[in-house]
Amino acid sequence: MPNEIEAYKKKLASNPEGERYFNTVSISHSLMTKTYDLVIDSGPLTALDENGVSVTYEPASINYSGAYQSNDLDQEATYTISDEDNSLDGELDIIPLENNESPVVVFRGYMSGYLDKPVETFTYQVKAISQEKGIFTLKTGVPDLNSDQTGQIYDLDTYPMMRSLF
Repeated sequence: MPNEIEAYKKKLASNPEGERYFNTVSISHSLMTKTYDLVIDSGPLTALDENGVSVTYEPASINYSGAYQSNDLDQEATYTISDEDNSLDGELDIIPLENNESPVVVFRGYMSGYLDKPVETFTYQVKAISQEKGIFTLKTGVPDLNSDQTGQIYDLDTYPMMRSLF
């Protein structure tokens, strides 16, 4: 069986008949009662995640934008999920407002001929959540690891070694 990179290259090169690409979303938080594993499809999907654990993704109506872009540092994505029974809304009520831990969204892409490992995996932190009756929207982004929290200004006079960067 080909590995995930070979399977993805084959898909891009030939788009074989019957091969499908599945977009999946996993939403988790340490205080939520479960991890919500969702697939953008009409039926469930069982596949192995990047750790080799079997996951069954439940079908969901999801609209997303920017979920697998990697050409900028922000790497923001927005997911709008149909939540008719307001189960995700109920899960958020479990998390106290003073809790500083952000929910985590993991986007995975699978090829139908190779479900042993995702072709792509992107992990996002939730930046904002908006809810309406039956609709749940997550605005996500990568962790702010590149932010300078000291407020210190880096210039060439103070840090002459930075000249080598230019």
